[in-house]
Amino acid sequence: NSREISFNRRTGKRFSRKSDEALRFMQDAVLQVPPEYRNLALGSTETPLRANVSVFYRSARSDLDTSLLYDCLQLAGVISNDRYIFEHHEWKHIDKLVPRIEVILEEL
Repeated sequence: NSREISFNRRTGKRFSRKSDEALRFMQDAVLQVPPEYRNLALGSTETPLRANVSVFYRSARSDLDTSLLYDCLQLAGVISNDRYIFEHHEWKHIDKLVPRIEVILEEL
């Protein structure tokens, strides 16, 4: 799970935030984006996107959840904002030796 509940020390109210593990994953993922794809800023209201995503997990235990991936793509500048991904196609695979994520973005 990429989110955890924290408490605001000043107000005492609860809020949801990305876990430390999720933040480390995002840092690592952004570093793995090839330089030629960074800062492309794909997507807008005029050019919405389709995302084709294959996630290769080490085992079948994990749920297919790509929300953190879209945050990583936005952080790396590949997409301008994940709200411009209008169509999502996602597949779960198992690869014990080489877990990875493969992404194809297309303009609609």
